[in-house]
Amino acid sequence: MQDQVYSKEEAGEINQTLLAINFRISQSERIVGGAFVNINERSLLITEFMDNEHFSGLESLIIQLNNSSPDSKFKILVNMPTDILKDKVQDILQMCEVEYALGNKKDFSSNQIQHTLNSLLKESFNYKLEESEMELALAALSAAIEYMHLKTGKQKQFTLKKYTLSQYLRLDVAALKALNVFPQNSEGISGQGGSLFGLLSQCKTSIGTRLLKKWLKQPTTDREGYCYAAFKICNYLICVSQQIQFPDLEKLYAKFYRVQMKLRNNAQLVDCVKIYNMIFTLEALCTYLDQNIMDENNPLRKFVLEQLKGTLEDFFKLREMLEQCIDISKAKQNDYIINPQFSPDLKQIDNDIHKVKKKIEDLRRRVEDDLQCNKPVNLVESQMHTFIFECDKKEGDAGMRAQNKKFTYKIISIKNKIMSFSITELKDLVREYNELEDNYRALQNELVMKVLEIASTYYPLLETVSSLIAQLDVLCAFAQVSSTYQYSKPIICPEGKEQIYLIESKHPLIHFLEPASCINNNCRMQKNISNLQIITGPNMGGKSTYIRQVAICVLLAHIGCFVPCAKAEIPIVDCIIARVGASDHQLRGISTFMAEMLEASCMLKVNLNCNIFQTATSKSLIIMDELGRGTSTNEGFGLAWAIAEYIATEINCFCLFATHFHEMTAMEKELPNVKNRYVSALAQGDQLTMLYKVKDGVIDRSYGIHVAEMLKFPEEVLREAKALANELENFQDVTYKAQ
Repeated sequence: MQDQVYSKEEAGEINQTLLAINFRISQSERIVGGAFVNINERSLLITEFMDNEHFSGLESLIIQLNNSSPDSKFKILVNMPTDILKDKVQDILQMCEVEYALGNKKDFSSNQIQHTLNSLLKESFNYKLEESEMELALAALSAAIEYMHLKTGKQKQFTLKKYTLSQYLRLDVAALKALNVFPQNSEGISGQGGSLFGLLSQCKTSIGTRLLKKWLKQPTTDREGYCYAAFKICNYLICVSQQIQFPDLEKLYAKFYRVQMKLRNNAQLVDCVKIYNMIFTLEALCTYLDQNIMDENNPLRKFVLEQLKGTLEDFFKLREMLEQCIDISKAKQNDYIINPQFSPDLKQIDNDIHKVKKKIEDLRRRVEDDLQCNKPVNLVESQMHTFIFECDKKEGDAGMRAQNKKFTYKIISIKNKIMSFSITELKDLVREYNELEDNYRALQNELVMKVLEIASTYYPLLETVSSLIAQLDVLCAFAQVSSTYQYSKPIICPEGKEQIYLIESKHPLIHFLEPASCINNNCRMQKNISNLQIITGPNMGGKSTYIRQVAICVLLAHIGCFVPCAKAEIPIVDCIIARVGASDHQLRGISTFMAEMLEASCMLKVNLNCNIFQTATSKSLIIMDELGRGTSTNEGFGLAWAIAEYIATEINCFCLFATHFHEMTAMEKELPNVKNRYVSALAQGDQLTMLYKVKDGVIDRSYGIHVAEMLKFPEEVLREAKALANELENFQDVTYKAQ
């Protein structure tokens, strides 16, 4: 009901977010300053942290804040460092697959930021003592504000907060891919079983789906946080999900915010009707929760219900106003107009329009009598003439040639034996009708704008409800998946007693795709006793699947979801680091080794470098798969041993180290916190049966040639492989005896 319709980006329907990045580089340190701007949420976040030479912290920051989607545009503005570090930063940006632009260096200055922020923020920047010390981040924020033209039109609307990487479990690009957190085209599996996001995405609303994506990128490390309260309320949520039928509340409140701020917008009366219907849905949801949650101490009542009920009282006032303003009966037929009874002037014009239409109908009857047609004369709408008459051509011709006609007829067209015509009296009435319609439309638009302005004052309430419904929707999705696949509530380990203890754990995606053949496994990793575990076993035996399913259980616990185990104790970890085969396809039953065999290639790029050591802490979880196989055996083994030893002695974090170097198992005798485990298989002659069970101890032999036999390699290749393997074993025996 407005004169101009803007593009989605102009109208703010595509949320604009920007991360500005600034650097301070010296010989001894690399400090990153970041500023994140979210237009629709009107939030400013700033952060500063010391990074390593590989910019692992920067990579985690981009992953955590990247909210790109069809409804949200994410971009990076970077004050690029010089020399060799420029290439490293560009590598990070390209690896994260984000759009970026080079910022103007003069804009990265904090000289005028205090004045700018005092005009933008709801609360004075003068009271932000901690944030005011973050000069590098504030310089990035200044550049972001300049880039997004925020200095005008958005006064006193933004919030400013300090953002800390450590408040979330850090994930890098390699971990996201290794754990199949989001869909990957290369996996060849689409739909629900292709990723954790697909599996968990049982949300009923788009706001819930977006929040789920955010939680997967920002798993909380706050043991007292809201997500951990979700463990307590999962059982109540399964039946609630059917009550969550809400529109995209984020888009709605963003529209009404822009109306309130006099910004470009495409808000229409239909958006008010959406709010009107939403209020009924919200009321029904609150009633349902109130009737089914009798315990006053239930977290669902505390965290969600009471807050939702608090918004209803204010929304009832809005609903009453909308019922008076909008013709609800017409809205049910997708016709969105102001109720004529709402305005005396509008009612008068509406009455006049009906009078003119009655005159036109009376005129039609008089024309029908004048032409003396046996068949009716019809009044039809016309895009060019508004209204015209139609009748049978033969009868119309006869009537128009008759004597003593009362009207002068003008034929407009003849088509399919139907004559279209008009008369002067009809044209006069149409002219009057069009003038009334124009006046009615103009007054309608004026009243619609007033209604939109009134409704826009409720955008903070819409924002609150949107946040609560999104959280409830995600928790219901967790409850649905957990109930369907019989996940269990994890126990979060107290500080000082950290361990990863999983009973009958399973890989959730494999369990979804092949529930009958999915094998359960136990895992117990205790600090200073067995926190580094070396996993050996036959190729295709399930090593890759096992180490990833443990990491996935840890990740799910940190987003507030039950885990695919019969019982679980999980510690708070600060990051999950994964260095596994990039071509591993274990979801389709194809391990890294098998994929290499099928592709007739023995080369695997293990993207491992010393940033693992600079990123990991004693509270981290590392999973490593087949490290060192891309080089010679001696060098590969030496590299694998040195890195595992460093992790066990210097970092002392949780680590699952899957390897094909059986010599690695000797480390258990040298270090007290190293434990050997292996995936079992049953060999009978030339036949090999994978059992996929992980057991304590060391595998007694390698089964690579058995795997080649399973894949139907040519007989001459298998004979040669066996002969060479025997020669190498004999040679090693001789060498060992000589030593």
